[in-house]
Amino acid sequence: VGDDDEGRELIAALEGDGLPTEGVMMLDGQRTDRCMFILDGNGSVTGVSDCRLLELAGERLIRRLAESGALCSGEDAVLIVDGNLSVGTLAELSGDGPFEGVQMRFAVASDGKAERAKAFLGRRRTTIHLNRVEAEMIAGREFESSAAAAGFLVEAGFERAVVSDLRSGVADCDRNGSVSVNPKPADRAVRVLGAGDRLMAAHIVAEFRGLSRHDALTFAAQEARDYVAGKSKE
Repeated sequence: VGDDDEGRELIAALEGDGLPTEGVMMLDGQRTDRCMFILDGNGSVTGVSDCRLLELAGERLIRRLAESGALCSGEDAVLIVDGNLSVGTLAELSGDGPFEGVQMRFAVASDGKAERAKAFLGRRRTTIHLNRVEAEMIAGREFESSAAAAGFLVEAGFERAVVSDLRSGVADCDRNGSVSVNPKPADRAVRVLGAGDRLMAAHIVAEFRGLSRHDALTFAAQEARDYVAGKSKE
């Protein structure tokens, strides 16, 4: 974050929720990144994101994370990587070095930046999270379902892919096989933004709890559905 009012408000909000903020990097003289989204009555959304600060801080973030020792806590440590990071930063994260062997979850930020996921082709212990449209941007072709998209991405060289789609549900695919769930869509979309992040976070939590592969995906899909419907807690 920048050292502006928005950055301080974000940190205060985290602390208000009881979350640790020692790892938040505040850059002097910089403005916090922001997004503008436009929603219509049907829940459709278009948006413009300003990620200049995130890209600017990429190298410092990597250095700080490598020196912190946060990823030396054993095999359970998970590094969640944002697709808005610069191409160079993603290449460094996915290559040899201090992050080699670390379990990663890569969140594709948007269909416009989906190709950045290719930095993780062939990398072990990496799961990419994306929707069907973003998968189509990476593959350069259309898919009939989330399961077809996830299967294609694994065949293309990604170790594991979790793909969501409003019509065909959510699929989790790796070299050992694929599982899919398709919960009933929310009757009314109260929230549109953040559903993919909610899905990924819930999936990670479910796996930490030891749920089976199918149950973890079911739990995550239901959490995302409830979030969209406005039923879940913030």
